[in-house]
Amino acid sequence: NGHLPEKTSQLISTILDSLDDDVTGAKAHAVAAIEAGLTIEELVEAFVIVTIVKGINVLCKAGVEAIKAAEERLQHLNSANETK
Repeated sequence: NGHLPEKTSQLISTILDSLDDDVTGAKAHAVAAIEAGLTIEELVEAFVIVTIVKGINVLCKAGVEAIKAAEERLQHLNSANETK
C-alpha cells in the first residue's frame, strides 16, 4: 500500500532480483508486473537501462527468463480475454 503504482513496484523488484541473479524472484515479479498493467515494452526498456549501467550479464541470466515469463503470462491473459 505504498505510493508507487503496483506495476512500478513489481518492475523494481524484477530488476533488483535480476541484479542478484534470483531467476525465480525475477520471473515472479515480472509476471506480477504484467498482471498489474506493465507492458512488455516497459519491461524491456527497464532491462535495456540496467544493461547499459550494469552490463549484459543481468540480461543474459535472470533478465531473459523474466521477459519470457512475462510474455507467456501476457499471452495467457490475452487468450483468456479473447474467449470472453
